[in-house]
Amino acid sequence: MRKIIFVMTLFLLSHCGIMAQGFSPYHTNVIKYNGYSYPYFPGCVEWEDMNYSQRLDSLQIPFDTLENISTSRLLETCLYYPFNINIMLSDDYLTGFEKVRNNFNGYAELFLRCNFIQELIDLYDSRDVFFIEEINDDYDCGQYSFDFMFLELFILENIDHATETQLNQIVTLVKTKKAQQESLEEYYSNKGIADKILNKAETLGIESKTIEFDIKLSPNPLTNNLTVSYSLPLEQHAILTIYDFNGKIIKRERLYSEEKTLTLNLENLHSGTYIYTINCGDFSETGKLIKKL
Repeated sequence: MRKIIFVMTLFLLSHCGIMAQGFSPYHTNVIKYNGYSYPYFPGCVEWEDMNYSQRLDSLQIPFDTLENISTSRLLETCLYYPFNINIMLSDDYLTGFEKVRNNFNGYAELFLRCNFIQELIDLYDSRDVFFIEEINDDYDCGQYSFDFMFLELFILENIDHATETQLNQIVTLVKTKKAQQESLEEYYSNKGIADKILNKAETLGIESKTIEFDIKLSPNPLTNNLTVSYSLPLEQHAILTIYDFNGKIIKRERLYSEEKTLTLNLENLHSGTYIYTINCGDFSETGKLIKKL
C-alpha cells in the first residue's frame, strides 16, 4: 500500500506546483541534480498560465544547449523530464513511455549519443536500492522509486543497441537490483520491467552468466558469530565484504573453493543493519545483515 501512496503522491505533487523555487526533482538534497535547468516546470507561476501545448514547447532544450550538453547531464535531464509521470496514464508503461519521449527533443538527442548506453548502465549501477530506507521525505521516496522504474524503462527500450559486454553488465545488474527491490516491496513496484529486460536479453542470445555458486549466511540476525556456508566452482574464489550504511568497509574475507565454511566473529560490531556483497567472477550478490545486541 505504501508504494502506491508514494507513486500517487509523486503524481499529485508534480502536477500541483510544489517546486516553486527553481527546478529540482527532489524536495531535499538526497540526490543532486546536474541536468539542464528547465526554465518552466510544475509549480512556477508561468506554468499555471500555459496550456498543455505551451508547456510542451517550454520544456524543449535550446539547440545550442542540446548540442553541447554532456551525455551524463542529458541523461539526468531526461530522467527528470516533468512529463515523465504521464506514463502512469497508460495501462502499459512502454506505450506510455513512447508517447512521452516522442514529445521531448532531449530524448531524441540522448538516444543518438554513442555513449548513452554506458552512461545509462553507470547511472543505474550507482543507485543503491537500499538507500531509499534512509530518505525521510515521502515525496523523495516516491521519486527515488520512480527513478528506478524509469531507468529500467530506458534499459528495456534500448537494450537492442548494447554491446555483448554491456548486455552482460545489464543482466548482472538487473538481476541483483531486482532481488534487492523484492526485499523492499513496500517501496518498489517495478519488478515486471526487470523481468522484461531479462527476457529480452535472453531472446538476444545473452544469458545471465551463472556460476555453480551457493552461499548462506547464518544466523541472520546474528549476535556474535556469523557462519558462511558455501560451494564454489573449482579453482574459483569469492570475496565477501561487509559494509556499514555509510559505505565503510567493516570486514572483507576471501572464500576459497576447497573450503566449505567460514566462521566470523562479529561480536564487536554495534547492533544495527549492515550490507554484505559477494563477488565471484561475473557473479555478484548483495543483501542485508542484521546485528543484534
